[in-house]
Amino acid sequence: MAYSDACITIHLIHDITDNKMDDKIHIVKNLETGDFELTYTDQNNGAPVTHKVSNMYREYMTDYLYMLFKNQALDEERYKHVQLTLPAMPRIIVSGKKFKDVYYRQHFLDTISNSLDMFDDITSLTKKTVRRPSSAPLRPSYGYETPVSRRQSMQQPPELVRGRMSFYDFDD
Repeated sequence: MAYSDACITIHLIHDITDNKMDDKIHIVKNLETGDFELTYTDQNNGAPVTHKVSNMYREYMTDYLYMLFKNQALDEERYKHVQLTLPAMPRIIVSGKKFKDVYYRQHFLDTISNSLDMFDDITSLTKKTVRRPSSAPLRPSYGYETPVSRRQSMQQPPELVRGRMSFYDFDD
């Protein structure tokens, strides 16, 4: 089976100083079927249990995430922090207490939904180390854009962006 280069990781943090007790959810897209696959690892007090759910269509995935975030709001012994690692975005980490506020639950759900839509279009690029003559230090080379190509692409008109954007949250 072929899976997306990109993935979504939800890191559920019990203790900021000891990551051995943290739970993780890993989401990828099956490129052959178009469905998503979720792997949940519950540290289970030192006896890890891993569950894998396949063939999750998009609506089922968002329903799962809705329940996950709502349960976080109701849990008496909730996670201290929740971290989202999303493709092509900076990591987000918030206090587990934030999930009591529907704004944060909805924002995380919208953010992950946006990433699910991008899975077909994302390619992960990694740094390559390029050897220089012995007098020159090693430098990372990204190999996907040079300053000249960046300037040229900035002169091109921007492409239309798929999806929706709303700024109602930012009114003064």
